[in-house]
Amino acid sequence: MWPFKKEQKPHVTFTTNEWAIRKYAPIVPAKDFMPPAFKNMSTYVAKRKHPIDSEKTVKTCAGIVDYCSAGFVIPAWCDIEILPTPDGKSVNVRYSQPKFKHALHPQPQLQDFMNTRFSVRVGVKLDNPWTMHTAEDYSLLCLPMYYYDDTRNWEAIPGWLDQDVGAMVSPINIMLNRIEPTYIKMGEPIMQVIPIKREEVVAYTGAYDAKIDSRLRSLAYLWGITFAGWMKYMRTKKSYTVDAHDTELED
Repeated sequence: MWPFKKEQKPHVTFTTNEWAIRKYAPIVPAKDFMPPAFKNMSTYVAKRKHPIDSEKTVKTCAGIVDYCSAGFVIPAWCDIEILPTPDGKSVNVRYSQPKFKHALHPQPQLQDFMNTRFSVRVGVKLDNPWTMHTAEDYSLLCLPMYYYDDTRNWEAIPGWLDQDVGAMVSPINIMLNRIEPTYIKMGEPIMQVIPIKREEVVAYTGAYDAKIDSRLRSLAYLWGITFAGWMKYMRTKKSYTVDAHDTELED
């Protein structure tokens, strides 16, 4: 480490007492789980000598890239088998590691909520082995892996957790799209977790004026400031790193 670099305190701490999970299904930056179809697609529809003359695919969309790489990912800590009943009103869940137990949000608790999105009318509360604790005034925005793989029959349910003051142990809620056997493999990404600092956020609305127009025109000029394009001038660096400990067995 550079000797003058200040060591940062973690904004979020994940812990588990299972060495095998820390070693083989660790918490990782979300950028390590970029959607396969997105990662493997071509950058260009038509490539020219200069980037500003090229027709690019959505792989260069900064909004998608930054969204997919924001925060951290909790992968599946073992294999999970979910078998819905024929009427879709209940499920049977089995973990390959039998120490884990599931709970349910039964259909009466859901009523008609999201009934056009999920055919299986019960929420599965996965037995999350990670404790999660944030620095003061930080919350965790928990999101599904929205772009990851649209063939998966399940999706994590998004939510917001104040883990600096709330319980450090929280299940991960998922629901099934279709009434069919569903398998989650160990190491498969389940949920994206983004630490966010809680502070007052004020929005202003008003007329489009000369000052706003001047800003817009100034930024628009960057499009052709170089043949390489304006992307590097229109984005800021976002950094999410994992300081992993206790991943090796003692001799």
